[in-house]
This record gives sequence, C-alpha cells and structure tokens, in this order.
Amino acid sequence: MNIKKGLILFLGIINFTFIQAQTTIRDSILYEGLWRNYRLFLPNGFNVNTQRPLVFNLHGYGSNALEQEIYSGFDAIADSADVIVCYPNGLNNSWNAFDRIPDDVGFIDSLITLLHNEYNVNLNRIYSTGMSNGGFMSNYLACELTNRFAAIAPVAGTNSVLVQASCSPSRNIPVLYIHGTADATVLYEGSTLYSSANDLMTLWSNVNGCSSNTDTVLLADISLTDNCRAQKITWHDCNNSTQLIHYRIIDGGHTWPGSPILIGTTNQDINASGIIWNFFNQFSLTLSTEDVETESDPIKISQNPFSSFIDIDLKSSSPSLINIYSSDGKLIHSAEYSGNKIHLENDHLNLGFYFLHIFQNNLSKIFKIVKIR
Repeated sequence: MNIKKGLILFLGIINFTFIQAQTTIRDSILYEGLWRNYRLFLPNGFNVNTQRPLVFNLHGYGSNALEQEIYSGFDAIADSADVIVCYPNGLNNSWNAFDRIPDDVGFIDSLITLLHNEYNVNLNRIYSTGMSNGGFMSNYLACELTNRFAAIAPVAGTNSVLVQASCSPSRNIPVLYIHGTADATVLYEGSTLYSSANDLMTLWSNVNGCSSNTDTVLLADISLTDNCRAQKITWHDCNNSTQLIHYRIIDGGHTWPGSPILIGTTNQDINASGIIWNFFNQFSLTLSTEDVETESDPIKISQNPFSSFIDIDLKSSSPSLINIYSSDGKLIHSAEYSGNKIHLENDHLNLGFYFLHIFQNNLSKIFKIVKIR
C-alpha cells in the first residue's frame, strides 16, 4: 500500500479525543466488525521507550469506563506507581463473562496486543481488576487468558455457575478477592446463577494448590462511621509462590472499599485500589524472548507526552522526512532532517493529540504524540 494512502486510511479509521489535560486519552479498536472504545490512563512523565505494567480496570453492569475510572480512584495509585491503566467499555455497558458471543475475551486479548505495540506495555506484567460485572469478567479472563495475566483482583464479582464448573487455567494465578457480606446485588452466598464468594475462593485454592490452612485477621476499625469491618483471609502453601487473599467486608455492601463515592455501605478502613496494586506489584509472568519484542527498534522517540519538544533517536544518520498531522489528518508540519539524533521543537502546537510520521530510507513509523502544556 502507498505510504501516504495508508496514513490517510489510518487517520480515517481512528477516532480519539484528548480527555484530561495530562494523562487520560480515549481511543478505540475495531474488533469483530465493531468499534470498541476504551480510556487509557498514562502516568505523569510517560515515555513510550520505557516498558510499564498495565492494569485493566473493568466497569460494572450498567456503568462505563469513565464512571469506573472516577469511582475506583485508581489513577492516583497508578500515577505514583508509574503504571498504565486501561478502562475498556463493554458492549451495552456490560461484559460477557460467560461465553464467547460476543467475544469480550478476544476483545481484551486484541487490546493487549494493541497497547503493547503502541505504548510498549510490559507483557509480563498485565493485570485485571473490576467491579461487579467487571469482577466476573476478571475471573473469566483468568480462566480463559491465563497466559496473558500475571494476577487478578476482582471486586464483588464471582463466576457464573457454568464458568465455575469449567474453569481450567493453564497455570497457577495469584488472586485477591474483595466482597461485602451484605452485598444485595451480587450475594456473598451466591445464587443459582453464580458462585458464592467461598466457592470462588475454593476454586482458586484448588487451581493454585493451596493448603486448607488459612489465617484470618480482623483489620483495624479506622473509620468508626462506615458501619462495617474488613477481615483479611490468607491461604497458605500455594504452588509456585502464588498468593490467594480474600478481603471479607463484614456488613459491607456492593461497593469499592475506600471510594469517596458512597453508593451503599462502603468500607473506609482499607483502600481497595492501593491494596490491589500492592498485590499486583509482587507478580510477573516469565515469557520467552520469542513472545516479547526486543529493544532493536531503529526509530525511537522520547519526551512523549511533551510540552515543547520531542527527541528522536535513529540508528541511521541518513536524511529523514518528518511529518506531523493533526488528529483529523491535516498536515501541519513537514521537513527533512539530518543525523541520528533529532531535537524537534513543537512550541507552536496547541494542546492535544497529533500523529508524528517518520520516514528514513525504507523505514516508516507512526507515533501518537500528545502536547500537555
């Protein structure tokens, strides 16, 4: 395909908007004939040349990516930990955590590949959490895409009866689970449609080969007005140093502990997002070098997102043609540069997203760049 025509097509099929001044973008991916959109949080100082962990944070039934981003408060944790967070939107505000029609497992799998290619996420450090229906989906992903996720931490979401009976992960997987005993939406005791919290923990205990011995600790009652207590249950002697932990919120509702948004009896003795990240941060896959891209890329950029300039490193010192396009595909800068280190001043650009297209010899590479101030 002609490079220019290919770029125009590329620009035409991608629709994204600069949402929050510094760190959150909205983008989409074409999967099974449908545009599936997502929000992506990039930590302060994000640079595509540095690999970072990726956390999927999945919304509940009837909710959406933006609401989950706000409700969970995960961005503040991710920013301090230098982590990328993806908030995808389920079709019709829900996730199919039961089978493959529609194939939300395939959608997440494709999204992982896209985010690795575009944002250099670390394929050994991908995790999933989520609220309610998003918790169900996190469990399902661990059953179906075990080779992709280093750990999961569902909140107030177990497994459908069918998934509970058929879940057969290809390896041990660390699991942290949070659920309120007075949850009136997803019953702690389960139902004829989905497993109980205890049955879910039994499943993961069996998968991970944990012993039946557990430690149960009643955590400090820091908030005297939240009307609930947090209890931590830890399983012992799991295979391959896998951990299995359950935070049982006594008298807690269908909520995300630590959230400032109170939509029921919300425990304030713990911060779910902080606990979840500290749990995730202990675990990593060990993919072979054939599964992970190497650092041999002949074209790299730094200072992205940028405020006034972008540095470009090229392995060759041959002349390069550099074009910058606006988000709607208009060419706003085109010039030829020499050398293998290029300092590209962009003071004149307004805040927002652009495409940086670099041509050198037979190489052509497109970067999404964002000006933040």
